[in-house]
Amino acid sequence: MKFKALYRKFLSNTITKLELEKLMEHFKNESEASLKHEIKEVFLSDQEQTKPKEQQHLERLRLQIIRKIEQEQAIVVESKRFVIPTYLRVAAVLVLVGLAAYLFYPKTQNINPIEPGKNIALLEINGKKIPLNDKRESEIYRQEGISIIHHKNGSITYHINEGADSTEIVALQTIKTPRGGQYKVTLSDGTKVMLNSESRLYFPAGFRGNTRSIKLDGEAYFEVAHQPKRPFIVDINGMQVKVLGTKFNVSNYPEDKGIKTTLLEGSVAINYPGNIKTNLLKPNQQALFNKGGLTISDVNTEESAAWTNNLFLFNNVPFEVVMQKLSRWYNIEVDYNSLPERNLYVKINRNVEMQKVLEMISLTTDVKFKLEGRKLSIEQ
Repeated sequence: MKFKALYRKFLSNTITKLELEKLMEHFKNESEASLKHEIKEVFLSDQEQTKPKEQQHLERLRLQIIRKIEQEQAIVVESKRFVIPTYLRVAAVLVLVGLAAYLFYPKTQNINPIEPGKNIALLEINGKKIPLNDKRESEIYRQEGISIIHHKNGSITYHINEGADSTEIVALQTIKTPRGGQYKVTLSDGTKVMLNSESRLYFPAGFRGNTRSIKLDGEAYFEVAHQPKRPFIVDINGMQVKVLGTKFNVSNYPEDKGIKTTLLEGSVAINYPGNIKTNLLKPNQQALFNKGGLTISDVNTEESAAWTNNLFLFNNVPFEVVMQKLSRWYNIEVDYNSLPERNLYVKINRNVEMQKVLEMISLTTDVKFKLEGRKLSIEQ
């Protein structure tokens, strides 16, 4: 059976298990451009004069998506009963919604579209403030054997030269990102750090002694340079993450309800005040530290690190948490009193205008947004 027929059966909720597997296989193997073309043909193949056919399809798609997301029991199709695993249902929803929303959802008319965040930060070094928003390749600082190179891709790299002054090396630097900003820094030991919006990193120009210690507020992703004899220590509001060389994400935003440490590769040890036991994290685990202590759970690390790949990825995430992250990235004000109590499934590029993200959320829910300037609320 051809793709068009399978896709129509999916929209009409008459697809069988075997047909659904074929449809998902097709989505996996085809390029995004090819899929967009095929879906567009389905939506535009038989338009009506009174109401565009694609709008009828979209409404059916929206209702179908809601049913599939909320459904907890086996799906019944004609006389055949089968169960679609949760991950497969969510994958299908994300693919279908993403393409359909991109192509066909009515675009929000806004004279001043709200642009996504960008690579911007402020570096504070020896009392001097250096804005990091230049797109040129240049040396922005040189002092006593220390040089800082600014790259046009939105990052800086620290270099410590021979004969560098030890006092200058250990002096703390600060790099902070505003709402609507993100930035990358390569430390002098080769460790790569990516700061999310409204975050702050405190670190020395170079590391001396037996440890490499820094401090973080907000959220950052780390790829730590391996040095077996000098552990890398991140202090977040009193909690310490100790590593030798690994990839992990740390977040301490208000919506996190504590400090979240998510491990992608390697291993990390977590210590906190009042606890003598060292807690070890394994890959694909997340530690949450708050007033209730430390909790470790298995997670899908793709969601925690999605922002580093320019993605919003929310899998069954409370509406309020999604809005908090959007408000920080797009630098908007949200009326949280108007938000519904429900969870969201969203996957979309972070580099699109905010209106496109809102359109996708509206497509999969019955929520309608009201945007006045930079203030967002829900239409009641």
